Amino acid sequence: MGRGIAQLAAQRGLSVILYDALEEALAGALGKVEESLRQASRKGALTEAQAERALARIARVNGFEELKKADFVIEAVSEELELKRGLFKDLACLFPSPETILATNTSSLSVGAIAEGVVHAGRVVGMHFFNPPVAMRLVELVRHGRTSESSFDAAQALARRLGREPVT
Repeated sequence: MGRGIAQLAAQRGLSVILYDALEEALAGALGKVEESLRQASRKGALTEAQAERALARIARVNGFEELKKADFVIEAVSEELELKRGLFKDLACLFPSPETILATNTSSLSVGAIAEGVVHAGRVVGMHFFNPPVAMRLVELVRHGRTSESSFDAAQALARRLGREPVT
């Protein structure tokens, strides 16, 4: 899911930072994105130049600290509550500003439970992309009891910028 979201954002003109704790997974994700963009170009959905520009917008980083450049974070790790909670606590430390939106792509877990223990939990929002993100038009937006209106509005605006239809 992460690579599909990254590809979608890059195709829509956004600069993307792609990270995975496992180097081989990160390399594989970038390879799959490149393959997908080439296939889209062959089918005429994108020009070769558009595919190349999209790929160039994706920066691969090997260290968690290198994510500090991000304005908006979308997490797409396994559907394990404790894994997501731990990641969100780490992200909250990496991004201490309440303005940095932390979105989870969870399809089944409670966004409120994921946000537990996160400093400035109001910036945590659910942003569930349907699979595959580059083809499916809907993005489910989920707020929890403490999600701020500005965070929810930012997630909604991003979904629209990605050419997707947000549903609450």
